[in-house]
Amino acid sequence: MTRPAPGRLSGNRGFTLLELMVVMVIIGVIIGFAALSIGDGGRSERIETEARRLAALMQLTGDEAILNGSQLGLLLTPEGYRFLTLGQEEWEPVEGDQLLRARKLPDGVAMELRVDGMPVGVEEDPKKPEPHLVFLSSGDRTPFEMELGPADSFGELDEEGTRHHLEAGPFGPITLTGPGIRPADFEDE
Repeated sequence: MTRPAPGRLSGNRGFTLLELMVVMVIIGVIIGFAALSIGDGGRSERIETEARRLAALMQLTGDEAILNGSQLGLLLTPEGYRFLTLGQEEWEPVEGDQLLRARKLPDGVAMELRVDGMPVGVEEDPKKPEPHLVFLSSGDRTPFEMELGPADSFGELDEEGTRHHLEAGPFGPITLTGPGIRPADFEDE
């Protein structure tokens, strides 16, 4: 068996434990930064955006009902929500109004509506749609509480995660609260 000459290293040299640990720490730091930059995939921003949009649309619906002397309503659907107007005999979808068109909730977002403290159920495809919330030409509206937040695997409002809360009495502004939103934010818009 031959020995390498003094001062020369053999070709079978591996990594030391210290070198392996340094590489593992570097990989861990990179993965940590990647996880922080991804966050929740933008779901919190989608929830806040949808809560602001819905609050603004409901405020607009109340204003339009007063200005046009019409009765308008909001119907929750399994996919989102749509606005209705009271026709001659029954409620009909609002037609020809880009702002009050039917809307689908973004993926991963769910909502829960309560009227008189009771949760409101959503029907798949009602034959004669009746609104869950009504906005009258007199300025009255159905008092309500609504929460928007992350959806669980069944599409229901998840118990965990960021939630935004909309609330309104029979008159006055619709208040919107949630992370990063001051109660006065919506009233100024």
